[in-house]
Amino acid sequence: MKKFLSFILIFWVSFSFSQNWSAYGIKVAPENEETVVKIMDDYFTNNKVEGVTVSLYSIMFTAADLDFTHEVIFSGEGDAMAKLYEPGFQDTAWQLFSSKISNFVENVFSGQGWRNFNFGETMKKLFTTVVAVFLMSFQSLSADGYIASYSIKVSDVQTFAKSFDDLMTSNFGQEFPGTVTLGHFAFNGYDDASHAVVISYDSEADMAKGTQMFYSPTFGKFLNDVQSISEPIEQSLNRKLISGGNNNQADNSVYTTYYMSVKNPKKYAAAWSKLIDAQVADGNISGSYGLRAHTHGDVNYYTHYVYTGSSNIEMAVEEQKNLMQSESFKMFSKNAKREVKKTTMMVVMATYNYPNS
Repeated sequence: MKKFLSFILIFWVSFSFSQNWSAYGIKVAPENEETVVKIMDDYFTNNKVEGVTVSLYSIMFTAADLDFTHEVIFSGEGDAMAKLYEPGFQDTAWQLFSSKISNFVENVFSGQGWRNFNFGETMKKLFTTVVAVFLMSFQSLSADGYIASYSIKVSDVQTFAKSFDDLMTSNFGQEFPGTVTLGHFAFNGYDDASHAVVISYDSEADMAKGTQMFYSPTFGKFLNDVQSISEPIEQSLNRKLISGGNNNQADNSVYTTYYMSVKNPKKYAAAWSKLIDAQVADGNISGSYGLRAHTHGDVNYYTHYVYTGSSNIEMAVEEQKNLMQSESFKMFSKNAKREVKKTTMMVVMATYNYPNS
Protein backbone atom coordinates (compact mmCIF):
# COMPACT_ATOMS: atom_id res chain seq x y z
CA MET A 1 0.00 0.00 0.00
CA LYS A 2 2.83 2.39 0.89
CA LYS A 3 4.56 1.78 -2.45
CA PHE A 4 1.28 2.26 -4.29
CA LEU A 5 0.60 5.60 -2.60
CA SER A 6 4.18 6.73 -3.25
CA PHE A 7 3.68 5.91 -6.92
CA ILE A 8 0.46 7.91 -7.01
CA LEU A 9 2.17 10.90 -5.41
CA ILE A 10 4.98 10.82 -7.98
CA PHE A 11 2.39 10.49 -10.74
CA TRP A 12 0.58 13.59 -9.49
CA VAL A 13 3.83 15.55 -9.37
CA SER A 14 4.35 14.88 -13.07
CA PHE A 15 1.09 16.70 -13.78
CA SER A 16 1.91 19.70 -11.61
CA PHE A 17 2.13 23.25 -12.92
CA SER A 18 2.91 26.60 -11.38
CA GLN A 19 0.31 29.30 -10.73
CA ASN A 20 0.82 32.34 -8.52
CA TRP A 21 -1.53 33.54 -5.80
CA SER A 22 -1.90 36.32 -3.25
CA ALA A 23 -4.07 35.83 -0.16
CA TYR A 24 -5.47 38.43 2.21
CA GLY A 25 -7.12 37.45 5.49
CA ILE A 26 -9.70 39.98 6.64
CA LYS A 27 -12.12 40.35 9.53
CA VAL A 28 -15.68 41.35 8.62
CA ALA A 29 -18.49 41.94 11.10
CA PRO A 30 -21.63 39.88 10.30
CA GLU A 31 -23.73 42.98 9.62
CA ASN A 32 -21.16 44.21 7.06
CA GLU A 33 -20.80 40.99 5.06
CA GLU A 34 -23.37 41.87 2.38
CA THR A 35 -21.86 45.34 1.97
CA VAL A 36 -18.36 43.93 1.48
CA VAL A 37 -19.60 41.42 -1.11
CA LYS A 38 -21.39 44.20 -3.03
CA ILE A 39 -18.37 46.54 -2.99
CA MET A 40 -16.10 43.77 -4.28
CA ASP A 41 -18.59 42.59 -6.88
CA ASP A 42 -19.16 46.11 -8.21
CA TYR A 43 -15.44 46.80 -8.56
CA PHE A 44 -14.17 43.50 -9.97
CA THR A 45 -17.11 43.15 -12.36
CA ASN A 46 -16.22 46.48 -13.97
CA ASN A 47 -12.44 46.30 -13.55
CA LYS A 48 -11.42 42.80 -14.59
CA VAL A 49 -7.75 41.89 -14.77
CA GLU A 50 -7.20 39.53 -17.68
CA GLY A 51 -5.85 36.19 -16.52
CA VAL A 52 -6.51 36.81 -12.81
CA THR A 53 -9.27 35.15 -10.79
CA VAL A 54 -10.52 36.90 -7.64
CA SER A 55 -12.28 34.80 -4.99
CA LEU A 56 -13.84 35.66 -1.62
CA TYR A 57 -14.11 32.84 0.94
CA SER A 58 -15.87 32.57 4.30
CA ILE A 59 -13.74 30.87 6.95
CA MET A 60 -15.28 27.92 8.84
CA PHE A 61 -12.41 27.04 11.18
CA THR A 62 -9.14 28.75 11.96
CA ALA A 63 -6.35 28.85 14.51
CA ALA A 64 -7.06 30.77 17.71
CA ASP A 65 -4.33 33.34 17.02
CA LEU A 66 -5.65 34.15 13.51
CA ASP A 67 -8.77 36.19 14.12
CA PHE A 68 -10.15 36.52 10.59
CA THR A 69 -13.54 35.70 9.07
CA HIS A 70 -12.91 35.86 5.31
CA GLU A 71 -10.11 35.46 2.80
CA VAL A 72 -9.61 37.19 -0.56
CA ILE A 73 -7.46 35.24 -3.02
CA PHE A 74 -6.04 36.49 -6.33
CA SER A 75 -4.70 33.70 -8.57
CA GLY A 76 -3.26 33.49 -12.06
CA GLU A 77 -0.13 32.98 -14.10
CA GLY A 78 2.93 35.04 -13.20
CA ASP A 79 2.63 37.60 -16.00
CA ALA A 80 -1.04 38.27 -15.27
CA MET A 81 -0.49 38.54 -11.50
CA ALA A 82 2.37 40.99 -12.05
CA LYS A 83 -0.14 43.52 -13.39
CA LEU A 84 -1.63 43.84 -9.90
CA TYR A 85 1.60 45.40 -8.66
CA GLU A 86 2.24 47.78 -11.53
CA PRO A 87 1.89 51.51 -10.69
CA GLY A 88 -0.83 51.96 -13.31
CA PHE A 89 -3.09 49.36 -11.65
CA GLN A 90 -3.81 51.55 -8.63
CA ASP A 91 -5.83 54.13 -10.57
CA THR A 92 -8.69 56.29 -9.34
CA ALA A 93 -11.18 53.39 -9.46
CA TRP A 94 -8.89 51.21 -7.31
CA GLN A 95 -8.29 54.00 -4.81
CA LEU A 96 -12.05 54.59 -4.51
CA PHE A 97 -12.61 50.84 -4.03
CA SER A 98 -9.89 50.69 -1.34
CA SER A 99 -11.38 53.69 0.45
CA LYS A 100 -14.88 52.17 0.48
CA ILE A 101 -13.97 48.68 1.61
CA SER A 102 -11.54 49.84 4.32
CA ASN A 103 -14.55 51.11 6.28
CA PHE A 104 -15.93 47.59 6.62
CA VAL A 105 -12.91 45.26 6.90
CA GLU A 106 -9.93 44.80 9.19
CA ASN A 107 -6.75 43.45 7.60
CA VAL A 108 -5.32 40.47 9.52
CA PHE A 109 -2.61 38.97 7.30
CA SER A 110 -1.39 38.65 3.72
CA GLY A 111 0.70 36.10 1.87
CA GLN A 112 1.97 35.14 -1.56
CA GLY A 113 3.05 31.90 -3.18
CA TRP A 114 2.52 29.54 -6.10
CA ARG A 115 0.53 26.39 -6.65
CA ASN A 116 2.57 23.23 -7.13
CA PHE A 117 -0.25 20.79 -7.83
CA ASN A 118 -3.46 20.78 -9.82
CA PHE A 119 -5.95 17.91 -9.87
CA GLY A 120 -8.24 18.23 -12.88
CA GLU A 121 -10.44 16.08 -15.06
CA THR A 122 -7.48 13.98 -16.26
CA MET A 123 -6.94 12.78 -12.70
CA LYS A 124 -10.59 12.46 -11.68
CA LYS A 125 -10.95 8.66 -11.82
CA LEU A 126 -7.58 8.04 -10.22
CA PHE A 127 -8.22 10.60 -7.49
CA THR A 128 -11.64 9.06 -6.75
CA THR A 129 -10.04 5.63 -6.42
CA VAL A 130 -7.39 6.85 -3.99
CA VAL A 131 -9.97 8.73 -1.90
CA ALA A 132 -12.10 5.59 -1.76
CA VAL A 133 -9.10 3.59 -0.50
CA PHE A 134 -8.45 6.13 2.25
CA LEU A 135 -12.12 6.27 3.24
CA MET A 136 -12.31 2.49 3.49
CA SER A 137 -9.12 2.43 5.56
CA PHE A 138 -10.46 4.96 8.05
CA GLN A 139 -14.15 4.11 7.89
CA SER A 140 -14.22 2.88 11.49
CA LEU A 141 -12.73 6.17 12.68
CA SER A 142 -15.05 8.56 10.86
CA ALA A 143 -18.34 6.67 11.01
CA ASP A 144 -19.51 8.28 14.26
CA GLY A 145 -19.41 11.87 13.04
CA TYR A 146 -17.86 15.08 14.30
CA ILE A 147 -17.71 17.53 17.18
CA ALA A 148 -17.55 21.27 16.38
CA SER A 149 -16.52 23.46 19.29
CA TYR A 150 -16.72 27.26 19.52
CA SER A 151 -15.25 28.83 22.65
CA ILE A 152 -16.24 32.41 23.48
CA LYS A 153 -15.73 35.10 26.09
CA VAL A 154 -19.09 36.39 27.33
CA SER A 155 -19.51 39.58 29.36
CA ASP A 156 -23.31 39.44 29.83
CA VAL A 157 -24.23 35.81 30.43
CA GLN A 158 -27.98 36.26 30.93
CA THR A 159 -28.46 38.26 27.73
CA PHE A 160 -26.30 35.88 25.70
CA ALA A 161 -28.09 32.79 27.05
CA LYS A 162 -31.50 34.36 26.30
CA SER A 163 -30.50 35.22 22.72
CA PHE A 164 -29.04 31.75 22.21
CA ASP A 165 -32.19 30.11 23.58
CA ASP A 166 -34.36 32.24 21.27
CA LEU A 167 -32.23 31.07 18.34
CA MET A 168 -32.30 27.37 19.22
CA THR A 169 -36.02 27.25 20.02
CA SER A 170 -36.87 28.95 16.71
CA ASN A 171 -37.31 27.14 13.39
CA PHE A 172 -33.54 27.49 12.94
CA GLY A 173 -32.86 25.40 16.04
CA GLN A 174 -35.57 22.87 15.33
CA GLU A 175 -34.16 22.26 11.85
CA PHE A 176 -30.53 22.18 13.00
CA PRO A 177 -28.98 18.74 12.27
CA GLY A 178 -26.98 18.29 15.46
CA THR A 179 -27.07 18.23 19.26
CA VAL A 180 -26.10 21.69 20.52
CA THR A 181 -24.77 22.34 24.03
CA LEU A 182 -24.11 25.72 25.64
CA GLY A 183 -21.68 25.33 28.52
CA HIS A 184 -19.86 27.44 31.10
CA PHE A 185 -16.23 26.74 31.97
CA ALA A 186 -15.92 26.24 35.71
CA PHE A 187 -12.18 25.73 35.11
CA ASN A 188 -10.36 26.56 31.89
CA GLY A 189 -6.75 27.34 32.72
CA TYR A 190 -5.26 30.47 31.14
CA ASP A 191 -7.75 30.44 28.28
CA ASP A 192 -9.85 33.63 28.05
CA ALA A 193 -12.97 31.70 27.02
CA SER A 194 -15.75 31.68 29.61
CA HIS A 195 -18.26 29.62 27.62
CA ALA A 196 -18.44 27.19 24.72
CA VAL A 197 -20.97 26.04 22.17
CA VAL A 198 -20.34 22.36 21.41
CA ILE A 199 -22.13 20.67 18.51
CA SER A 200 -22.31 16.92 17.98
CA TYR A 201 -22.96 15.81 14.39
CA ASP A 202 -23.72 12.21 13.45
CA SER A 203 -22.26 12.46 9.95
CA GLU A 204 -20.25 14.54 7.50
CA ALA A 205 -23.48 15.52 5.75
CA ASP A 206 -25.00 16.82 8.99
CA MET A 207 -21.83 18.76 9.76
CA ALA A 208 -21.84 20.37 6.32
CA LYS A 209 -25.54 21.27 6.57
CA GLY A 210 -25.19 22.68 10.09
CA THR A 211 -22.16 24.78 9.18
CA GLN A 212 -23.94 26.13 6.10
CA MET A 213 -26.84 27.26 8.31
CA PHE A 214 -24.46 29.67 10.05
CA TYR A 215 -24.61 31.83 6.91
CA SER A 216 -28.38 32.25 7.11
CA PRO A 217 -30.04 35.62 7.94
CA THR A 218 -31.41 34.14 11.19
CA PHE A 219 -27.97 33.24 12.48
CA GLY A 220 -26.59 36.53 11.21
CA LYS A 221 -29.15 38.39 13.32
CA PHE A 222 -28.13 36.36 16.38
CA LEU A 223 -24.47 37.28 15.85
CA ASN A 224 -25.41 40.92 15.49
CA ASP A 225 -27.43 40.79 18.72
CA VAL A 226 -24.58 39.33 20.80
CA GLN A 227 -21.49 40.88 19.21
CA SER A 228 -21.22 43.61 21.86
CA ILE A 229 -21.30 41.10 24.74
CA SER A 230 -19.26 38.21 23.33
CA GLU A 231 -15.87 37.62 21.75
CA PRO A 232 -14.92 34.50 19.76
CA ILE A 233 -11.80 32.83 21.15
CA GLU A 234 -11.31 29.53 19.29
CA GLN A 235 -13.05 27.22 16.85
CA SER A 236 -12.23 23.59 16.18
CA LEU A 237 -13.56 20.53 14.41
CA ASN A 238 -12.89 17.08 15.88
CA ARG A 239 -13.61 13.60 14.57
CA LYS A 240 -15.28 11.06 16.85
CA LEU A 241 -13.05 8.02 17.32
CA ILE A 242 -14.50 6.23 20.35
CA SER A 243 -17.85 6.90 22.05
CA GLY A 244 -19.56 5.05 24.86
CA GLY A 245 -21.05 5.10 28.32
CA ASN A 246 -24.34 6.35 29.71
CA ASN A 247 -25.90 9.05 27.49
CA ASN A 248 -28.67 9.94 29.92
CA GLN A 249 -28.80 13.75 29.88
CA ALA A 250 -29.03 14.05 33.68
CA ASP A 251 -25.80 12.06 34.06
CA ASN A 252 -23.93 14.36 31.67
CA SER A 253 -24.33 17.80 33.25
CA VAL A 254 -20.58 18.30 33.75
CA TYR A 255 -17.80 17.37 31.32
CA THR A 256 -14.14 16.87 32.27
CA THR A 257 -11.92 17.13 29.19
CA TYR A 258 -8.22 16.40 28.73
CA TYR A 259 -6.52 18.00 25.72
CA MET A 260 -3.25 16.41 24.64
CA SER A 261 -0.64 15.93 21.96
CA VAL A 262 -0.31 12.31 20.82
CA LYS A 263 2.46 11.03 18.53
CA ASN A 264 1.11 7.51 18.03
CA PRO A 265 -2.71 7.73 17.86
CA LYS A 266 -3.24 4.00 17.30
CA LYS A 267 -1.28 2.96 20.39
CA TYR A 268 -2.84 5.70 22.46
CA ALA A 269 -6.37 4.67 21.46
CA ALA A 270 -5.65 1.06 22.41
CA ALA A 271 -4.21 2.05 25.81
CA TRP A 272 -7.06 4.48 26.52
CA SER A 273 -9.67 1.86 25.61
CA LYS A 274 -8.18 -0.53 28.18
CA LEU A 275 -8.21 2.22 30.78
CA ILE A 276 -11.85 3.07 30.11
CA ASP A 277 -12.90 -0.58 30.23
CA ALA A 278 -11.24 -0.90 33.64
CA GLN A 279 -12.86 2.31 34.92
CA VAL A 280 -16.30 1.20 33.76
CA ALA A 281 -15.79 -2.20 35.42
CA ASP A 282 -14.89 -0.38 38.66
CA GLY A 283 -18.05 1.73 38.43
CA ASN A 284 -16.03 4.95 38.18
CA ILE A 285 -17.70 6.44 35.09
CA SER A 286 -21.31 7.48 35.60
CA GLY A 287 -21.86 9.32 32.31
CA SER A 288 -20.61 9.16 28.76
CA TYR A 289 -17.00 9.10 27.54
CA GLY A 290 -15.16 9.63 24.28
CA LEU A 291 -11.92 10.02 22.35
CA ARG A 292 -11.74 12.69 19.63
CA ALA A 293 -9.14 13.55 16.98
CA HIS A 294 -8.50 17.21 16.16
CA THR A 295 -8.95 17.88 12.41
CA HIS A 296 -9.44 21.65 11.97
CA GLY A 297 -8.33 24.64 14.04
CA ASP A 298 -5.04 25.33 15.78
CA VAL A 299 -3.14 22.10 15.07
CA ASN A 300 -0.16 23.32 17.13
CA TYR A 301 -2.22 23.19 20.32
CA TYR A 302 -3.47 19.60 20.65
CA THR A 303 -4.03 16.54 18.47
CA HIS A 304 -6.65 14.67 20.54
CA TYR A 305 -8.88 15.02 23.54
CA VAL A 306 -10.76 12.64 25.82
CA TYR A 307 -13.70 13.41 28.06
CA THR A 308 -16.00 11.94 30.67
CA GLY A 309 -19.46 13.11 31.70
CA SER A 310 -20.79 13.34 35.25
CA SER A 311 -24.05 14.32 36.92
CA ASN A 312 -22.58 17.22 38.94
CA ILE A 313 -19.30 18.90 39.90
CA GLU A 314 -18.84 16.85 43.08
CA MET A 315 -19.25 13.62 41.13
CA ALA A 316 -16.81 14.85 38.44
CA VAL A 317 -14.13 15.64 41.02
CA GLU A 318 -14.69 12.31 42.83
CA GLU A 319 -14.44 10.30 39.62
CA GLN A 320 -11.28 12.13 38.58
CA LYS A 321 -9.69 11.45 41.97
CA ASN A 322 -10.57 7.75 41.74
CA LEU A 323 -9.16 7.66 38.21
CA MET A 324 -5.80 9.14 39.21
CA GLN A 325 -5.44 6.73 42.15
CA SER A 326 -6.39 3.59 40.24
CA GLU A 327 -3.98 0.84 39.21
CA SER A 328 -5.38 0.93 35.68
CA PHE A 329 -4.39 4.60 35.36
CA LYS A 330 -0.87 3.88 36.60
CA MET A 331 -0.52 1.20 33.94
CA PHE A 332 -2.03 3.52 31.32
CA SER A 333 0.45 6.29 32.21
CA LYS A 334 3.35 3.92 31.62
CA ASN A 335 2.10 2.77 28.21
CA ALA A 336 0.41 5.86 26.77
CA LYS A 337 2.80 8.39 25.28
CA ARG A 338 1.10 11.77 25.36
CA GLU A 339 1.61 15.35 26.49
CA VAL A 340 -1.38 16.76 28.34
CA LYS A 341 -1.89 20.40 27.33
CA LYS A 342 -4.91 21.37 29.39
CA THR A 343 -7.71 19.96 31.55
CA THR A 344 -11.09 21.71 31.64
CA MET A 345 -14.38 21.33 33.46
CA MET A 346 -17.48 22.56 31.65
CA VAL A 347 -20.92 22.85 33.27
CA VAL A 348 -23.86 22.43 30.90
CA MET A 349 -26.22 25.41 30.81
CA ALA A 350 -28.58 24.21 28.07
CA THR A 351 -28.79 21.43 25.49
CA TYR A 352 -30.88 21.34 22.33
CA ASN A 353 -31.87 18.43 20.09
CA TYR A 354 -30.54 15.92 22.62
CA PRO A 355 -31.09 12.34 21.36
CA ASN A 356 -33.29 10.00 23.32
CA SER A 357 -31.31 8.01 25.88
